Amino acid sequence: MWRDMLQLPSRLDLIDTDYRGYGVQLYVKRDDLIHPWINGNKWRKLKENILLAEKASAKTLISFGGAFSNHLVALAAVGYYAGIDTVGIVRSYHDSVQNWTIDLLSSLGMNLHFVHPDDYSLKEHSPKISEILDLYNSHYLIPEGGTNAAAVQGTRTIWEESQAQLQGATINYVAMGIGTAGTIAGVANAADANVLILGGSSFKSSITDLAGFSFIDESRIEQVKIIDTSRGRRFGRYDEEVVRYINGFSDRYKILLEPIYTAPLMMKLDDMIHSGEIAAQSSILFVHTGGLQGIVGYNQMYPRRLQIAIPDAYDFLTNPATTLGKK
Repeated sequence: MWRDMLQLPSRLDLIDTDYRGYGVQLYVKRDDLIHPWINGNKWRKLKENILLAEKASAKTLISFGGAFSNHLVALAAVGYYAGIDTVGIVRSYHDSVQNWTIDLLSSLGMNLHFVHPDDYSLKEHSPKISEILDLYNSHYLIPEGGTNAAAVQGTRTIWEESQAQLQGATINYVAMGIGTAGTIAGVANAADANVLILGGSSFKSSITDLAGFSFIDESRIEQVKIIDTSRGRRFGRYDEEVVRYINGFSDRYKILLEPIYTAPLMMKLDDMIHSGEIAAQSSILFVHTGGLQGIVGYNQMYPRRLQIAIPDAYDFLTNPATTLGKK
C-alpha cells in the first residue's frame, strides 16, 4: 500500500549544538524525512482529510496554493501514489506559470488552474473558482495549506510521537513555523500544560485570523507565543544572511533547512538562546516542517549569491525521477 512508503514515526534527533554552554538541548523532529514529496506538516494535515475523502468516495482532491506551494506538492504526490485525481488552484497574475514546482506538480499528474489573486482570495466563493469546481464531480475540497478541523487532529501526532521517542525527557519549548497555523493548533492542543509553544511568523500583518487559530482550545491559548522571524523581510523573501545560515547549518548538522519557515525560525531561536529569552537548562523541540522542494525553484529564480547548496543526501530534489517511479 502506498502509505507504507511513509517513514513514520519520523525520526527525532538530539543535535550536538554549542547551546550546551547555556544548558539548552535542541531536539529536531525530522518530518522532512517522512517522504521526498509527502512530508513535513503537509502530510500530517492531509492524512485525516484523505481518510474523509476516501469515506466519501471522492474521485478528485482539490486544493489551493501559490506557485511554490509545498501543500500542493504533497497533495499531488498523494494522488499520484494513491491513484486519485488531483486539482490545484494556483494563485497567479498570469494564465500560466513556469517553475520547478509547477513542473513537479504536472509530473505528479495534478491538473492546474491559474487564477487571479482577487478570485483566489475569495476561494470557493469566487464565481471563477466555482466554475472550476463544477468541472469535477464527486470532489473533496481541502482548504489552502490543508488547515481545517481534520488537519488539526493530524498535527497532534507530532507531539504524541515525540513523547514516545523522548522516553520521559522533558520538553520546555516546541518551535515551528506558521503558515496557516494548523500545525501549531494541533501541537498546542496535544502538548503538556507547562510547555510553551513558539510559532515563528514572518507575516507583517496580524496572523490571529489564520484558519488554525480558531481550532486552538481556549485553555491552551496562553501557551502559544508568536515570535517574529522576518528580520525586516517581506514574507517569502530572503537574503544572503539566510543562505549562509542554511548552508552552514547543513554542513554542521547534515540537516537541510528551507528559507521561508525553518531557517528563519532556527535563526530566531539562536538569538533567543544567546539573549537568555530561552531559559537556561531547558529543552527545545524544533519541528522540521519540510518544504524543501521549493529550494530548487528558488535557486533557479535567484542570483548566484543566493544559491542554497543541496547536499548529495537530498539528490531527489535535483532528480525527482529517482523517486517518482516508485509507486
